[in-house]
Amino acid sequence: MKLLLTGSSGFIGQHLSPSLNKNFDLHHLKSDLLDHKAVNEEVDSVQPEIIVHLAARTEVEKSFYEQITFSEINYVGTVNLIEAASKLKNFKNFVFASTMEVYGWQPISDDVERDVIPINHIAFDENTPPNPNAPYTVAKNTLNMLTDVTDFLSRHLDRPTVTEGKTMTSSLLNRLLRRC
Repeated sequence: MKLLLTGSSGFIGQHLSPSLNKNFDLHHLKSDLLDHKAVNEEVDSVQPEIIVHLAARTEVEKSFYEQITFSEINYVGTVNLIEAASKLKNFKNFVFASTMEVYGWQPISDDVERDVIPINHIAFDENTPPNPNAPYTVAKNTLNMLTDVTDFLSRHLDRPTVTEGKTMTSSLLNRLLRRC
C-alpha cells in the first residue's frame, strides 16, 4: 500500500519513517506544500492510498510574531494537500497531526498554574471543546474542523502533546540543557 509522508525530516517524521518504510511503500513529499501545482503533480504521480501529514510550523510562541507564515504553511499547505488527495481514485485515509494545544485555556488550567490539585475540574480529553489561543492553534483547529466536513476524506486525527528530543535544535529541552 502506498503511503505519502509529509514532514519526514521533522522530529516525529524522522522517527516514524523507518517503521512506515517496513510496512508501506513509503514516499516522502518533496514539494513545497505552498506550491499548489507541485503538490498536485507529486500526489498525482505517487497515487498514495494513505497520506500521513506531519509537516507544520509548530513553535507556538513564534506564531504570534510570524502569523502570516504560520497561517500559510499550516493552513494553506494542508488545504493544498487535501485538494490533491480529493482527486485520487483509491485514496483511503488522511492522517492529520493536529495538536493538544487546540484545547488552549481550560478551567483546570488556573489550578494547574497555581500548583493546586484540581477539585472541580477534570483533565481535558478528546471531548473537551477546543479553545485555541495562539495563531498556530487557531490554524490547527480550523483544519480539524475542515477535515470533519470534507466529505471524501476518511481521516484519523491525532492531537499529540508537545514533542521534545535531542535532535530538536530549537526545543525547550535543548535550550535548558545548554544552560547547564
